[in-house]
Amino acid sequence: MRAERLRLAILGCGAVGAAFAAELADAGASLALWSRTPGRARALADRLAAEAGRRVALPATPAAALEGAGIALLAVPEEAIG
Repeated sequence: MRAERLRLAILGCGAVGAAFAAELADAGASLALWSRTPGRARALADRLAAEAGRRVALPATPAAALEGAGIALLAVPEEAIG
């Protein structure tokens, strides 16, 4: 499947989640970002908009981020998984 057709949710916007998001945005994927720290997700979305010209969804909850996503990337520390 081509990246332009992918709808992905990235849960966790630290170093690993941000690296995945940058590469996937450059490839044209549609992204939804969620972080336990909303400001981190917003900053990453702003950076992706400036660098890759991509708009990114910022859902309020992990469940909302997963809605409509064909793929989910979990990029949170192990202790954050409940």
